[in-house]
Amino acid sequence: KFPGVPRVERVSFNKGPLELVRHTHMASLGDAAHFEVDYVDMPAGFNDPDLSLEGGISGLTHALEAQGARVLTKEKVVRGSCEGRDTTLFLPHPPRKEGFVEGRAFGSGQRYYFLMFVGEEDGPQLREMARTFMESFAVTDGCTAQPAPTPAPSSPTVVSVVEGTHDAATGWRKIENTELGFGVLMPGAARHESEQAQVEPFPITHHTYINEDDAGVYAAEVFGEYPPNFHNTPGSYETMLDVTLYAMKRNFEPSGFTITPLRDLKAGTFPGREFTVTNEKLGAQGRTQIYVTAKYIYVFTAFTRGQAAASAANALERFFSSVRITTK
Repeated sequence: KFPGVPRVERVSFNKGPLELVRHTHMASLGDAAHFEVDYVDMPAGFNDPDLSLEGGISGLTHALEAQGARVLTKEKVVRGSCEGRDTTLFLPHPPRKEGFVEGRAFGSGQRYYFLMFVGEEDGPQLREMARTFMESFAVTDGCTAQPAPTPAPSSPTVVSVVEGTHDAATGWRKIENTELGFGVLMPGAARHESEQAQVEPFPITHHTYINEDDAGVYAAEVFGEYPPNFHNTPGSYETMLDVTLYAMKRNFEPSGFTITPLRDLKAGTFPGREFTVTNEKLGAQGRTQIYVTAKYIYVFTAFTRGQAAASAANALERFFSSVRITTK
């Protein structure tokens, strides 16, 4: 429900090689409140609604944070057969009272809906206005499941052993790939697995380099190559960090791992983040670092099992301090 007849527009934008269209519906109550509902039809290949919704709501959040907004809540929301994401934020504009923003995203098939409410001055009446607007939204006949993902080529995962080169200072092996733009030290040779993670709308390859024994796991993962101009806004890099972390938690948490934010990082001018990774049941303690560059996403993960604290800390520090990324 809008407070008046909405203005309808079609706005074209590019995401790498893709040309997409955002269908916008907007209305305002003077300067007091702004109401907006958009939808975008995504091409084949965007077949993970969880990751797409996480990316959508994170993109909105980072765009507002760039304007000084503070996140209040970010959570899942269910309305009938539609599952989505919701976020609320304070938007400062001194000397006036803080504004209030709420954003919501849903997916149905290949169509994604985005709702946004912006109120100039927060208060009970404004919050009720936001609630009425958000709760009035419905997808005709309910949300539908996405079509089956485009099948990947039938070629099997390519597996090889990378011996690396001996590092005289540590006794470890230097595992590197100049084409993928990374290097890191591991206790020994690494098993390299290469598989096509995505076919459409553009191909993405997932490389994994891993050294594992009873004492611990040391891994470097690379996703790419992403096409030119895929990151079309400054916040796009932060959004991909959010999405990569979300995917990692989805894989690790069912096995009892806890992933906790530690600090922000940089690879040249590109953003990264570091997290602690623990599993009490396995006696595992470690860290992970995620970096997003123009072409690749890098994930470096290491954890030890059953080692003395000092020995474990030294091994982890040796691994992470050796990480090198070439951001060309």
